[in-house]
Amino acid sequence: MSSISIQDKIKQIQDDAEAKIHALKQEAASGIAKKLSEAKDRLKAGELEVKQLQDEYALATGKTVKGEAVVSKRARLSAEQKESLALSVFNMIKAAKGGVKFGAIAAGFPNNSPSAIRDALKSLGRKVTSAGAKSTTTYSVK
Repeated sequence: MSSISIQDKIKQIQDDAEAKIHALKQEAASGIAKKLSEAKDRLKAGELEVKQLQDEYALATGKTVKGEAVVSKRARLSAEQKESLALSVFNMIKAAKGGVKFGAIAAGFPNNSPSAIRDALKSLGRKVTSAGAKSTTTYSVK
């Protein structure tokens, strides 16, 4: 009967050891997974920074980092985007006291080309008035 209890003790010790080994493996795996995730995040951030720097370089030099000519492509606005831009320009002019110069409007919408902003102003028609010479034109709401 004592041999059964010894075998039970051995079995219990083995089970405990296997449970501890399993827990340690799980802990190690989760630690490695966390470090891997952090490394991937750093890599993505680095890739994004590289892309931004390459874009800046291309903008400044007109060439890619490899020396190839940059092909610029003018983005076309959809009808909804044009309408949204016109509304945003109108609201900007409406909020300004004493009118707004074109340069200030363009600065307020840096992602849009000056021609798109001019088109938006034209689409507003009689809602907006302009006064002054070309370089000093001030836009205001009627």
